[in-house]
Formats: sequence, C-alpha cells, structure tokens
Amino acid sequence: MGAGVTAVEAFKRIDRARLDIAKRRRQQNREYASLAASEAKELNNMSEELAKHLGFQSLKELQDKTADPEVTLKVLMAHYRRLRTLGDFVESGKVKLPENLKDES
Repeated sequence: MGAGVTAVEAFKRIDRARLDIAKRRRQQNREYASLAASEAKELNNMSEELAKHLGFQSLKELQDKTADPEVTLKVLMAHYRRLRTLGDFVESGKVKLPENLKDES
C-alpha cells in the first residue's frame, strides 16, 4: 500500500474519530466545556499520526500556539485537505510544481 493511500485512510479514520468526540461532547452538553483527559490524549495521538503523514518534524510549536488539542487537529486536517486538492491538480495536469526548490541564499 502506498504512502498516499495510507495517509488518505488515516485522514478518514481520524476525521471520523474527531467527529465522534464532538458528537459525544454535544450529547453530554459539554460543547463549551473543557475536553476530558482521555479525549485530549486521543486528539493528540491523532494529531501526531496525521502530522507524520504530512511530513511534520514536530508539533510542539503548533500545539503551543493553539493551546487546544482539538484546534491543533483541525489545523492539520485543513492543511491535509489543501495538500490533497493541490495533489489532485498536479495529477490532472492543471498545475505543474517544480521538482526541486532552488536555494536562493
């Protein structure tokens, strides 16, 4: 199985799990309450997995800026969706990206 297929499957599984967490919070009338420790840990694990597929070296800076595991995951998922769209454009021939980035220093 290719890395792209693995990333797509991970994204789908992670998005489904994130939506399940949000649904549980709504059902418990905790929409604006803080996350349970187990939910925060689950969201962090999903963020780490998705970040690995996206090529991130570390999530510390993003996590420090968002200060919320759910927001961190949402940012990563948005990044994935944009990369996927760009990949679709490249695949269909609508966009051609350079193979190498020139060092301008």
